[in-house]
Amino acid sequence: MFKFSLFILAQLLLGCASSPDTSTTFSMSENQYEKTTEDYSAHVQKYDGPYNVLEVHATLINSHVSEAQLLRQATLFRWDKSKYQSELELKQKNANEKTEVFVSFFTPDKKTSNLARTDTLWKVVLKVEGKEFVGAPKKLSLLPIEIKNLYPHYNQWSYPYVITFEIPVNQIEHFNTELIFTGPVGTALLKFPAIKKTPVESNK
Repeated sequence: MFKFSLFILAQLLLGCASSPDTSTTFSMSENQYEKTTEDYSAHVQKYDGPYNVLEVHATLINSHVSEAQLLRQATLFRWDKSKYQSELELKQKNANEKTEVFVSFFTPDKKTSNLARTDTLWKVVLKVEGKEFVGAPKKLSLLPIEIKNLYPHYNQWSYPYVITFEIPVNQIEHFNTELIFTGPVGTALLKFPAIKKTPVESNK
Protein backbone atom coordinates (compact mmCIF):
# COMPACT_ATOMS: atom_id res chain seq x y z
CA MET A 1 0.00 0.00 0.00
CA PHE A 2 1.26 3.46 -0.98
CA LYS A 3 1.92 5.34 2.28
CA PHE A 4 2.14 9.04 3.04
CA SER A 5 5.12 10.23 5.02
CA LEU A 6 4.29 12.09 8.23
CA PHE A 7 5.64 15.30 6.75
CA ILE A 8 3.51 15.10 3.61
CA LEU A 9 0.42 14.25 5.63
CA ALA A 10 1.00 17.22 7.92
CA GLN A 11 1.25 19.53 4.93
CA LEU A 12 -2.03 18.22 3.55
CA LEU A 13 -3.81 18.62 6.87
CA LEU A 14 -2.65 22.21 7.16
CA GLY A 15 -4.02 22.93 3.72
CA CYS A 16 -7.34 21.18 4.34
CA ALA A 17 -8.00 22.65 7.81
CA SER A 18 -9.78 25.80 6.70
CA SER A 19 -10.52 25.21 3.01
CA PRO A 20 -13.23 23.26 1.20
CA ASP A 21 -12.28 20.25 -0.90
CA THR A 22 -12.45 22.24 -4.13
CA SER A 23 -9.85 24.80 -3.01
CA THR A 24 -7.36 22.86 -0.94
CA THR A 25 -4.06 24.68 -0.42
CA PHE A 26 -0.96 22.55 -0.93
CA SER A 27 2.46 23.67 0.24
CA MET A 28 5.92 22.31 -0.52
CA SER A 29 8.81 24.69 -1.03
CA GLU A 30 11.54 24.24 -3.60
CA ASN A 31 14.11 23.61 -0.85
CA GLN A 32 11.95 20.97 0.81
CA TYR A 33 11.44 19.23 -2.52
CA GLU A 34 15.13 19.28 -3.45
CA LYS A 35 16.06 17.83 -0.06
CA THR A 36 13.70 14.88 -0.55
CA THR A 37 14.93 14.05 -4.06
CA GLU A 38 18.57 14.46 -3.00
CA ASP A 39 18.13 11.83 -0.29
CA TYR A 40 17.41 9.22 -2.97
CA SER A 41 19.77 10.39 -5.71
CA ALA A 42 23.28 9.30 -6.67
CA HIS A 43 26.05 10.58 -8.95
CA VAL A 44 29.00 9.03 -10.78
CA GLN A 45 31.58 10.83 -12.90
CA LYS A 46 34.52 9.23 -14.73
CA TYR A 47 37.54 10.79 -16.40
CA ASP A 48 40.17 9.78 -18.91
CA GLY A 49 42.96 12.12 -17.87
CA PRO A 50 41.42 15.62 -17.85
CA TYR A 51 38.43 14.57 -19.98
CA ASN A 52 35.00 13.73 -18.65
CA VAL A 53 34.03 10.48 -20.40
CA LEU A 54 30.95 9.51 -18.41
CA GLU A 55 28.59 11.26 -16.01
CA VAL A 56 25.42 9.81 -14.54
CA HIS A 57 22.96 11.40 -12.12
CA ALA A 58 20.09 9.19 -11.03
CA THR A 59 17.04 9.47 -8.77
CA LEU A 60 15.11 6.45 -7.56
CA ILE A 61 11.43 7.34 -7.74
CA ASN A 62 10.34 5.62 -4.54
CA SER A 63 7.21 6.51 -2.58
CA HIS A 64 8.84 9.46 -0.78
CA VAL A 65 10.09 11.00 -4.03
CA SER A 66 6.79 10.30 -5.76
CA GLU A 67 4.83 11.95 -2.93
CA ALA A 68 7.13 14.97 -2.99
CA GLN A 69 6.74 15.34 -6.75
CA LEU A 70 2.99 15.19 -6.46
CA LEU A 71 2.84 17.75 -3.65
CA ARG A 72 5.30 20.06 -5.42
CA GLN A 73 3.20 19.98 -8.61
CA ALA A 74 0.03 20.57 -6.59
CA THR A 75 1.72 23.60 -5.00
CA LEU A 76 2.98 25.08 -8.27
CA PHE A 77 -0.18 24.50 -10.30
CA ARG A 78 -2.69 25.15 -7.49
CA TRP A 79 -4.46 21.83 -7.84
CA ASP A 80 -7.75 21.25 -6.09
CA LYS A 81 -8.25 18.16 -3.96
CA SER A 82 -10.00 16.25 -6.76
CA LYS A 83 -7.07 16.73 -9.16
CA TYR A 84 -4.61 15.75 -6.45
CA GLN A 85 -6.56 12.59 -5.62
CA SER A 86 -6.72 11.44 -9.25
CA GLU A 87 -2.96 11.94 -9.69
CA LEU A 88 -2.32 10.13 -6.42
CA GLU A 89 -4.31 7.11 -7.57
CA LEU A 90 -2.27 6.98 -10.77
CA LYS A 91 0.98 7.03 -8.82
CA GLN A 92 -0.31 4.32 -6.51
CA LYS A 93 -1.04 2.14 -9.53
CA ASN A 94 2.46 2.70 -10.92
CA ALA A 95 4.04 1.87 -7.54
CA ASN A 96 2.21 -1.46 -7.53
CA GLU A 97 3.45 -2.37 -11.00
CA LYS A 98 7.00 -1.11 -11.59
CA THR A 99 10.09 0.73 -10.42
CA GLU A 100 11.26 3.84 -12.23
CA VAL A 101 14.60 5.62 -12.05
CA PHE A 102 15.26 9.01 -13.59
CA VAL A 103 18.72 9.20 -15.20
CA SER A 104 20.63 12.18 -16.53
CA PHE A 105 23.24 10.56 -18.79
CA PHE A 106 26.31 12.07 -20.49
CA THR A 107 29.15 10.81 -22.65
CA PRO A 108 31.09 13.02 -25.12
CA ASP A 109 29.94 10.88 -28.05
CA LYS A 110 26.27 11.33 -28.97
CA LYS A 111 25.85 7.72 -30.11
CA THR A 112 27.09 6.23 -26.85
CA SER A 113 24.87 8.62 -24.91
CA ASN A 114 21.73 7.11 -26.42
CA LEU A 115 20.45 4.53 -23.95
CA ALA A 116 17.16 4.08 -25.79
CA ARG A 117 18.54 2.79 -29.11
CA THR A 118 17.32 -0.70 -29.97
CA ASP A 119 20.95 -1.66 -30.58
CA THR A 120 22.29 0.23 -27.57
CA LEU A 121 25.67 -0.82 -26.27
CA TRP A 122 24.60 -0.19 -22.70
CA LYS A 123 22.97 -2.57 -20.24
CA VAL A 124 21.26 -1.14 -17.15
CA VAL A 125 20.54 -3.37 -14.15
CA LEU A 126 18.85 -2.71 -10.83
CA LYS A 127 20.21 -4.95 -8.09
CA VAL A 128 18.41 -5.51 -4.80
CA GLU A 129 18.80 -8.28 -2.21
CA GLY A 130 20.91 -10.35 -4.61
CA LYS A 131 18.34 -10.16 -7.44
CA GLU A 132 18.90 -8.33 -10.70
CA PHE A 133 16.36 -6.66 -12.96
CA VAL A 134 17.20 -5.39 -16.45
CA GLY A 135 15.89 -1.92 -17.22
CA ALA A 136 14.10 -0.50 -20.25
CA PRO A 137 15.22 3.11 -20.89
CA LYS A 138 12.92 5.70 -22.46
CA LYS A 139 13.96 9.22 -23.30
CA LEU A 140 11.98 11.83 -21.37
CA SER A 141 10.12 14.16 -23.71
CA LEU A 142 9.38 17.01 -21.29
CA LEU A 143 10.80 20.49 -21.84
CA PRO A 144 14.23 21.03 -20.23
CA ILE A 145 12.78 23.49 -17.70
CA GLU A 146 10.14 20.93 -16.70
CA ILE A 147 12.78 18.24 -16.21
CA LYS A 148 14.94 20.64 -14.21
CA ASN A 149 12.02 21.39 -11.90
CA LEU A 150 11.50 17.70 -11.19
CA TYR A 151 15.19 16.70 -11.13
CA PRO A 152 17.41 19.64 -10.08
CA HIS A 153 20.66 17.87 -11.02
CA TYR A 154 19.67 17.64 -14.71
CA ASN A 155 21.73 19.81 -17.08
CA GLN A 156 21.57 20.73 -20.76
CA TRP A 157 24.60 18.64 -21.74
CA SER A 158 23.03 15.38 -20.58
CA TYR A 159 20.25 13.20 -21.96
CA PRO A 160 17.18 12.60 -19.74
CA TYR A 161 15.79 9.08 -19.39
CA VAL A 162 13.32 7.19 -17.27
CA ILE A 163 14.42 3.59 -16.84
CA THR A 164 11.67 1.11 -15.98
CA PHE A 165 12.16 -2.17 -14.12
CA GLU A 166 9.53 -4.89 -13.87
CA ILE A 167 9.36 -4.98 -10.08
CA PRO A 168 6.96 -2.91 -7.93
CA VAL A 169 8.84 -0.11 -6.21
CA ASN A 170 7.00 -0.75 -2.96
CA GLN A 171 8.64 -4.20 -2.90
CA ILE A 172 12.21 -2.92 -3.15
CA GLU A 173 12.30 0.55 -1.58
CA HIS A 174 12.88 -0.75 1.96
CA PHE A 175 16.23 -2.24 0.87
CA ASN A 176 19.48 -0.66 -0.29
CA THR A 177 19.60 -0.86 -4.08
CA GLU A 178 22.25 -0.51 -6.79
CA LEU A 179 21.94 0.79 -10.33
CA ILE A 180 24.62 -0.64 -12.63
CA PHE A 181 25.57 0.59 -16.11
CA THR A 182 27.88 -1.49 -18.30
CA GLY A 183 28.90 -0.22 -21.71
CA PRO A 184 31.66 0.91 -24.08
CA VAL A 185 33.04 3.54 -21.71
CA GLY A 186 33.13 1.19 -18.74
CA THR A 187 30.99 0.48 -15.72
CA ALA A 188 29.14 2.87 -13.43
CA LEU A 189 27.65 1.91 -10.07
CA LEU A 190 25.16 4.11 -8.24
CA LYS A 191 23.78 3.28 -4.80
CA PHE A 192 20.45 4.27 -3.28
CA PRO A 193 19.61 3.94 0.42
CA ALA A 194 16.55 2.18 1.75
CA ILE A 195 13.59 4.45 2.25
CA LYS A 196 13.73 6.32 5.52
CA LYS A 197 11.16 5.35 8.12
CA THR A 198 8.77 7.99 9.33
CA PRO A 199 8.55 8.62 13.10
CA VAL A 200 5.26 6.70 13.16
CA GLU A 201 6.81 3.65 11.51
CA SER A 202 9.87 3.82 13.76
CA ASN A 203 7.70 3.50 16.89
CA LYS A 204 5.93 0.37 15.71
